[in-house]
Amino acid sequence: MMVQHSQYVEKIKVTVIGGYLGSGKTTLINHLLRNANGSRLAVLVNEFGNLPIDGDLIEAIEGEVINIVGGCICCSFGSNLVAGLLDIGLAEPRVDHILVETSGVALPGSVAGTVQILNGFSLNGVVVMADAEMVRQLAQDSFLSDTITRQLTDADFVILNKVDLVTDNSRTATLGWLAKQYPDTRLIETSRADLPPSFLLGIPQNSDRHLTDRSASHASIFLSVSIELKNVMDVERFAEALTSPALGLIRTKGFVKSADGAVKALQTVGRRWELFNASEDVQCRIVCIGTNVNWNPEALRGIIAQHSLHAA
Repeated sequence: MMVQHSQYVEKIKVTVIGGYLGSGKTTLINHLLRNANGSRLAVLVNEFGNLPIDGDLIEAIEGEVINIVGGCICCSFGSNLVAGLLDIGLAEPRVDHILVETSGVALPGSVAGTVQILNGFSLNGVVVMADAEMVRQLAQDSFLSDTITRQLTDADFVILNKVDLVTDNSRTATLGWLAKQYPDTRLIETSRADLPPSFLLGIPQNSDRHLTDRSASHASIFLSVSIELKNVMDVERFAEALTSPALGLIRTKGFVKSADGAVKALQTVGRRWELFNASEDVQCRIVCIGTNVNWNPEALRGIIAQHSLHAA
């Protein structure tokens, strides 16, 4: 899925978080808030009745806005998502990233579509949480199957959560089923929604080579590699090629030089890619984030060579 922009404008990134009831959306949001690393996050929820924020993170409640430790905020959008996003877009100090938590029966693709038509916002991706123990059963339920399958179809990333509660055979079978049913979607397995913020949101970590987080296990699962691009690139085909599931990449961000000499800012998230015009005085380099499970450095080098035109 491609988006091109005539100039690089710092838009507010929006990540849509969906999934059926009990899949771990609230756990994920609280984990991201606790590990925001100085970034100012805003959480948009449908209503405060089912508040997703842990009590110890709340500093104050002022009308429709909840102030959270670290400068983050939580707001309710009710039935008007557009108004909620626009209000947050005007907030001072400016937020760095918006998380939209959908209800358990909502279709996150519809929310993503709304984000994509609003000026000043950029869709970072659609994350759908799935309960490792229940997702296949729910997908076969006569009343819920349509909702569950449409949620999963909308996803850029499916986070198979609670894998610690199932047997290895069950986990393997569920991963295989998801891979077969949704071949273009990135699959990540976890317990208690414990993922590095850099994976979902692009929040910088402390290491170029390995993602660092409070969980030591992350370093053995997620990789971040920085690659200098010395050649002029066929930028559109290169950007599209980076979204291939065969590469095992989750996200890519950096700068590339096009055939006409212009420098482009490049971003990929799952199956989406974007190009912007950028300043010519930046170094042409990309940072690729993936998992050790699916990482394919040989294929990545092949893609770079295939879409290189000549020395810059």
